[in-house]
Amino acid sequence: MSGIHPHDHSHPHKHDDHGRSGLRQALGLTAGFMSVEAVGGWFTGSLALLSDAAHMATDAGALLLALVVRWLTLRPRMEARRKGMSFGFRRAEILGALASGVAVLVLAAVLVFEAFERTLAPRPVVAPAMLAIATLGFLVNLANIRSLRGASQGNLNIRAAYLHVLSDALGSLGAVVAGIVMVTTGWMLIDPLVTFGIAVLMIGGAWDLVKESILILMEASPRGTDVEAVTRTLAAVPGVDSVHDLHVWRIGSQELTLTAHLKVKTGLPEARTGGGGILRDALARLDENHGIHHVTLQVEPEEGTDCQDCESDGTPPSHAHS
Repeated sequence: MSGIHPHDHSHPHKHDDHGRSGLRQALGLTAGFMSVEAVGGWFTGSLALLSDAAHMATDAGALLLALVVRWLTLRPRMEARRKGMSFGFRRAEILGALASGVAVLVLAAVLVFEAFERTLAPRPVVAPAMLAIATLGFLVNLANIRSLRGASQGNLNIRAAYLHVLSDALGSLGAVVAGIVMVTTGWMLIDPLVTFGIAVLMIGGAWDLVKESILILMEASPRGTDVEAVTRTLAAVPGVDSVHDLHVWRIGSQELTLTAHLKVKTGLPEARTGGGGILRDALARLDENHGIHHVTLQVEPEEGTDCQDCESDGTPPSHAHS
């Protein structure tokens, strides 16, 4: 068996440090202002403010969960292997994102129920105080968005936390609008109506997150990856007759993984010497054309070939790992 490792899989720490620092900052701001909104919502009687406080509570939980998952996914691979986790703790990122998405869906359902009750029996709201608190909450969420936006690209776990904060910012903006309407017109029905809007925004973002997390856990082909195009890329490698048992999936939110069997044409010297040239060519094409680096390929003779020469040379079917 031959192993080929042409790629360096070390990951820069600068991006990871930025992700952790952004999560810590957002967690501190969210947890600190959550209690302010909760007390303010109870004092003013505003369901929109209380819903925003509840959403901030889920934000705080999601951010804390994201920090824990981030720590797990960055633990050394060998330490994970000693615990029987040969792929490390990368799937913890997906489990954390799924848990966050489900939490938002549950909270949104509760808010819809409460808002429906308020539409049937509107309650008085201390609008000026509610408006002041909602405005502060909106500013806090803007600060959180800024700290998480860059780190959320390409990481499903941080993206989950980012979506929490983004939907909460939209909720805070809705509460600000409701406060302005109540202060200027005295129309109290705007409070539960804005809560409905907040719930719809939460459901939209959370549903996409839950769906993508489930697809990764089910090892579906990654979004944006054309499996047929990948197959054609491998089949176009000189010396390859056909491709079968090709699988492309993701362990975490970023790293694509591929396994495949390559049948090589009979009579080629490559088939008798381990297929090293074919494997190197295939790995290079997968990297260049599809950005797939974590690859395991097995070279096999064509069907109907007994590969006696391979056996006499002592060369079993060849594998490449990248």
